[in-house]
Amino acid sequence: MLAQVPLCAVEDNCFQLERSSIFERKKVQSFQVVNQFDPLYRPVIEGFKCENASASVQITVDHTTNHIVIGNRNKILLVQTPGIADINQSTQTKYKAKDIICPQVTDVDWLGSHLLISNNNGTVFLHRMDIEHQEEDSEQPVIAYAHRNVQKNREEPAIPGKMSATQRIHRVRLNKIDPTLFLTLENNNLNLWHVEQPNEPLKTRKCGKNPAYAATWNPHSGNRFLLGGVPRCLKMYDVRTFRDGEKNVVRTLRLLPLSHAHEGAVLDVQWSPHVPHWVASCSEDASIKIWDIRMGDRPVQVLIDHTDAVNAVRWSPDHAEMLWSGGADHSCRLWSLAVRPHHVIATTPPNLFQNSVVGVGFSNKDPYVCYAASNDGRISSCYMTDEYLQLIYPSRYDESYTKERSVERNIFLRNFSSAFNDAYQCAKKRYEENDPITALSLLELCYERRPTDREPSAIRPIPEDFMELFLHEVSEYSYFIPPNLPQHLVVPGDIGVLDKIAEFRVLLEAEVLITKKDPEKLFELLPVILDSMEKNVFSVPGPLLQRIMKFILPYDYLRAVEFSANLGSVFSKLSGLNEAWKNISDLILGTNIFQGNDDLVKRHTMSNELLTDQVTFLLNMTVLFWSEEHGKEQIVEYFEDNKPLEVTSSTLNRQYLNLLSQNHLYDKFYLYIEELQAVCEGSKFHGKLTKLKVQASENFQNWLQNLPGTPPDILQSSILLIVNAMWNCRSLPSTLNTFLPATLSEISTELASSWVSGDDDETSRDDDEELKTPPRPRRGKVQVQEKRKEKTSNRDLALEMVDKLNRIMRKTDQKKVKPEWRKQVEETLSLMKRVM
Repeated sequence: MLAQVPLCAVEDNCFQLERSSIFERKKVQSFQVVNQFDPLYRPVIEGFKCENASASVQITVDHTTNHIVIGNRNKILLVQTPGIADINQSTQTKYKAKDIICPQVTDVDWLGSHLLISNNNGTVFLHRMDIEHQEEDSEQPVIAYAHRNVQKNREEPAIPGKMSATQRIHRVRLNKIDPTLFLTLENNNLNLWHVEQPNEPLKTRKCGKNPAYAATWNPHSGNRFLLGGVPRCLKMYDVRTFRDGEKNVVRTLRLLPLSHAHEGAVLDVQWSPHVPHWVASCSEDASIKIWDIRMGDRPVQVLIDHTDAVNAVRWSPDHAEMLWSGGADHSCRLWSLAVRPHHVIATTPPNLFQNSVVGVGFSNKDPYVCYAASNDGRISSCYMTDEYLQLIYPSRYDESYTKERSVERNIFLRNFSSAFNDAYQCAKKRYEENDPITALSLLELCYERRPTDREPSAIRPIPEDFMELFLHEVSEYSYFIPPNLPQHLVVPGDIGVLDKIAEFRVLLEAEVLITKKDPEKLFELLPVILDSMEKNVFSVPGPLLQRIMKFILPYDYLRAVEFSANLGSVFSKLSGLNEAWKNISDLILGTNIFQGNDDLVKRHTMSNELLTDQVTFLLNMTVLFWSEEHGKEQIVEYFEDNKPLEVTSSTLNRQYLNLLSQNHLYDKFYLYIEELQAVCEGSKFHGKLTKLKVQASENFQNWLQNLPGTPPDILQSSILLIVNAMWNCRSLPSTLNTFLPATLSEISTELASSWVSGDDDETSRDDDEELKTPPRPRRGKVQVQEKRKEKTSNRDLALEMVDKLNRIMRKTDQKKVKPEWRKQVEETLSLMKRVM
């Protein structure tokens, strides 16, 4: 198959960068990719030669060491490889090598301390590895997992058109999440093993009629793996569905199983370490295909440049968009999904390999070093220089933004120490220039882009714009730090700069959302603001907090009050009154009941704790007011039990008084007004309370006039309400001082009549006569004296009326008076007598 013209071609050790629509501002230039000592491509070990190298190059996960393994016919070679710093040294680096004897090696896999080696005789060996502390000649225990007995039990006669069974183990792969599990492929069977159970596999399943050559575990979940082989298909399995009698292929995903993924056998398949739904496969048809397992049975990208079968492909550990491949055309390719249209950004020189490339890999220690092994045993390391990579870094800033473009370049080159410090300083400058959007875009470069779907598993319609979605993801992941980047690559030189960036980013996000008038996203940001202020209470300036509060209050009052209460918990840790918190609490609480009396205002707002208590109480009362689950009794009970010494919000006080008035709780209404007037004397709110008290008296009288004729239960509660008002209120409106005793006598007589109905008529008349109101005093001097005593005589009248009701109740049949009412009257009378 003829390859398309690559974006980058190698000629005489030079890269020629062709013009592309993505890089319109970049000049076409040719440069030598060498340094003064070493070329870009070099053999790891000069003169090392072995026959029939294994079809895999593996690199340790541990970034503190940097080893690769390669197998020949009779042994495994562990090689400590160079990093960029080693390659740049002027002297030749000596590479340490260690042999592990193992006959007829077919595949290897290395994860942490587990090194798995498969051979041509149906056996897998497990070597426990400790590169840092292992002695050169120390013998480590080896566990063998034999497949021969399993194969004998499954011997089948040869079938025309079907490949005959062999003893070869095609592939061995350790689970990236749970390294105690691994799978092997032999013939057309897959075997799931536990490292501590070498006698037989946990499960064995047929994966088709022909051999399977390729396998990869999902590095994000550990439950799924992909298989590929001769049938040109890709299949996904889930170990959670491995039960006898069940089909194990995961059919809930539209892509897999895919019966015609390639035109030839699938030779390798790799799950992206960064994006959970990206998969790469390569084949004998000389192509590499990128799949999005959410998007159906069509590849989202086809990479074509190899001229023969592609034997191996690997994703870059630090660039989500980059891949490294090797093939039977004696060459390797470096690809970038972000560089269109051909995606090839580097090709190895024609004379580097004399045979098929059977294994490729990236270094986990130096992200720009990659390796390749050919079938004749030659191992070569290649590294990408900054001078070369900076030609393809993506930029979203105009050329006039030189500082910002420098940050972009360092992020792409993974020079995080310089990038983070420059991004922070440049963002501060842009913020001072009143450009928070540009400042925020700089700090966003310092954070990973998270994938949208962690583990897609449900059937969903394939979107018509699925290619646009894929290209958008490629653009995001290639520009920003990709998801799941190894942490040892992200740590900058100055750890403190990350905390500064995090604080400043919160501030900028809030500024931008207010500018864009996006309240919903600002509400989502509020927990982040609180977390930042928990670490540093002054991380968000007070004026910005006030702007946030003014912006969100009209959109969602309850959530805004909740945020302010949480802010109060943060500010309460400070000694002294914080001016920012005082302004925010004033905004939430509204007009202060002490307004007009500066001494009272200062006395009741002298600490952060006092303000926090007021805001928290306002929040709880607002929740109760707005909740349909709580009745008026619960609201009144909570208010009386939990209110601060003085409730300073005039708005909340008026809401509570309206609740009492609307529900005819006039005794509590007048009592609370008296309590408020006692503490806010001299303020504007004091006069408003006096007017409110007079206005409510008319409603109170109208309600009392409609009481006669109501059921006894209502009469009983009303009597206690009137008694409570007469007994406790010292300053009732004058109209109520004469109206309440008369009404109390009238409804008490009616209640008593309901108790004694059917009793002796003479007794009933005596009780009615006893409950009548005393005659009005004669006109003249005596009447004036009585009027002067009315304010205090209400208590005597209330006590006398309750006492009479109690005496009548004792003479009444027990069945006619509810026990609750009887107990309530007796307790009320006892309390009143104790006070008198």
